[in-house]
Amino acid sequence: PKIEEELREASEAYTEKVKLQAALKDGEEKEVFVKDSPEALNSAHRHLEEEIGDLLFSVVNLSRAYKVDPVLALAKTNEKFYRRFTFVERSMEEAGIPMDKEHLSNMDKLWEKAKTFEKNR
Repeated sequence: PKIEEELREASEAYTEKVKLQAALKDGEEKEVFVKDSPEALNSAHRHLEEEIGDLLFSVVNLSRAYKVDPVLALAKTNEKFYRRFTFVERSMEEAGIPMDKEHLSNMDKLWEKAKTFEKNR
């Protein structure tokens, strides 16, 4: 997911601007500027944690408004993630390709293949 990628990039290069967008109902865009220090990164992480908490709270309320059980919806999403990740893991192993940063494009392609497979079944 995109937020995970952005956090990884921020931890590798403190000076980069990390722009985090969340699908909030008001379309608000969140920006975090990461300074050249671990303290700034920690502060940005705390801010991000708070924003994600707010987002999760909003999603639960949205679920309630549409009469969707958020626990069930999350469980189904976790199952879907597990199926796709297992497919990627197995495919990479069968091809003899290690699951590391150098092979992210392979993993992304396999992830998309898993999504397509699920949609077509």
